Amino acid sequence: METLLRVMSCILSVVVFCLVLVWMSAVVTSYSKQSDGTVMTKDLSGFSWTTNDPRVFNWHPVLMSFGFVLCTSQAILVFETKPFTHRTNKLIHATCHTLTLVSVIIGTVAVFRFHNEHNIRNLYSLHSWLGISTLVLYAMQYMFGFLVYLYPGVGAKLRLQVLPNHIAFGIGLVAIVGMTAVAGIMEKLAFNGSCNVNGVLHGKSVQGYLTPGCALANTAGLLLLLLVVALTST
Repeated sequence: METLLRVMSCILSVVVFCLVLVWMSAVVTSYSKQSDGTVMTKDLSGFSWTTNDPRVFNWHPVLMSFGFVLCTSQAILVFETKPFTHRTNKLIHATCHTLTLVSVIIGTVAVFRFHNEHNIRNLYSLHSWLGISTLVLYAMQYMFGFLVYLYPGVGAKLRLQVLPNHIAFGIGLVAIVGMTAVAGIMEKLAFNGSCNVNGVLHGKSVQGYLTPGCALANTAGLLLLLLVVALTST
């Protein structure tokens, strides 16, 4: 059973990241209903780092899912599966977490840039509060792990004593990441009006229309929750 959960975790982490990447690079669209009932669409897909370009935002979910979902999952799994020597596994674990921290910091910069350039208030939603809290907790866990397990001056006895706390805190962070990501998906879908579209869309009357972006994002959110369950159960 543990082997199955680990394989599921590895596959799901890649699939979720790929779904978010496809969503942001090719599918994400905004829908707005006009006074005459016509639903206007705007393609928001693609990536940019140009000033005032709304596609700057798209780096945020991609980098967050790359770091918090893909890299963190691999960091956990390398200690669960132990494919190499302990030292090599530890270095891979630390490298994955370093990639996570770098990517989520850049992803955070991207969303703050987007908000500031489009006069959108920062830190107004539950997702943003959860996100900042997750980033702070993750940075604390990273520093703790670096000082205790990579700094050469710490004794083996202390490392063993605090290991259960390090693992437990990490598992808790996985759950928090899942909550934060799902909240972010819901917020983005609501902001773009991507679900339950009503009106005249492309010349056809629709009611409760489930757009491709909504279906894709909902699938990513569902698979993400399955990933959290699989990771925390290994």
